Amino acid sequence: FFQLSIINYQLSTIMTRGLRNRNPLNIRISKANRWQGRVPENTDGAFEQFLTMEYGFLAALKTLDSYIVRHGCNTIEQIITRWAPPTDGNDTTAYIRRVCHDTGIGGREPLSNHDPRLRNIVMAMARVECGEDADYYQADLNAAFSTFTPTNIYRRKR
Repeated sequence: FFQLSIINYQLSTIMTRGLRNRNPLNIRISKANRWQGRVPENTDGAFEQFLTMEYGFLAALKTLDSYIVRHGCNTIEQIITRWAPPTDGNDTTAYIRRVCHDTGIGGREPLSNHDPRLRNIVMAMARVECGEDADYYQADLNAAFSTFTPTNIYRRKR
């Protein structure tokens, strides 16, 4: 037991916060969000914690869906500028450049919330947020993407 505790401690000091929290995009806690798969007792205080990486990736996909549908951010440039604004001390330009490079998608290329490339965008953002170790969780992203249901923007209002 003692040896396992040491290993868990060492892993927690090596892993990035996003990986420890199983929150690959470092989604901040908000009372407005009732994420599926979030832990019952959050110990981080600032960022959401999820039961599995799959749930963390699902929340990330739903966040991008909301950015595209509700906020009109339909390019990588617009999504990243909203996600990591320079006013919060982020190097937004470098973030955009990295996501565009990793995905092969232009910064101003239009996207829809039904675009299968959202999976690549989320993984590229996870690399920026959590480092290259995010790549180890590709299977979790694929599982989340297979259960992700984009908002239907064409449904009729009643």
